Amino acid sequence: MSKETSRPEHTVRCGGIQIAIWLNETSKGIFQSITIDKSYKEGDEWKHTKSFKPNDLVKLQIGINKVLEYLYWKSDVIQPKADTTEF
Repeated sequence: MSKETSRPEHTVRCGGIQIAIWLNETSKGIFQSITIDKSYKEGDEWKHTKSFKPNDLVKLQIGINKVLEYLYWKSDVIQPKADTTEF
């Protein structure tokens, strides 16, 4: 899968913040990785950054919680201990 044509397995957006879950194939198997990006408009041009302001923290927290929820319910990445809801 080339980087130019690959798409995230799942994306969560919260305001201008986008959190993407990527599938990565290696010789040891498939694993997931997470990227976080913030979009903003400067004049007529859209820009992206990986830097966040304090008022972005709530959006990051909400987005990360949604990603964790997705990983918990939709994949084998996070598994609860037997007969508990603890991680």
